Amino acid sequence: MTIKTFFMALVLVLLAAVVTAALVIFGGAWVNGGATSSGAKSVFSLLGSEKKTDPQFVEIKNMVITLKNDNGRERYLLLELTLDAEDKEQMKRVENYIPVIRSVTVDALSAMTYSEVRHQSVAELRALLMQNYQAAFARNNIKPPFEKVLISKMVFQ
Repeated sequence: MTIKTFFMALVLVLLAAVVTAALVIFGGAWVNGGATSSGAKSVFSLLGSEKKTDPQFVEIKNMVITLKNDNGRERYLLLELTLDAEDKEQMKRVENYIPVIRSVTVDALSAMTYSEVRHQSVAELRALLMQNYQAAFARNNIKPPFEKVLISKMVFQ
């Protein structure tokens, strides 16, 4: 056996050892759910593949809002919203603020005429509501407990 062949075999053995060690580390972290006993970040979190928490949703159903009408006839809007919170703690905060959210929604939309609301897109209405929610919470020096507002149902009468 020549020296060249010996060193080539040595390099291959070392490479196999490094690959095996890496697989053992990644496999151990995967089996343990990415958690370590010392509380340090896992290998997976260092790679950026750690799972974020799923968003939590809070539904606010059956909001009936009276809209102004040019003809003197009352018009109504049935609205159902879904609010997107980051985690369960924020979800509880959203549930605590549902009366405020309902009030701000009614205030914002009842000031508008039927034709104004009807001619806005869903995206424009979502933006209008979110702007009003942020302003209402800011008046009380509170960060809104939800990230976005989604309109899940909108029925005009």
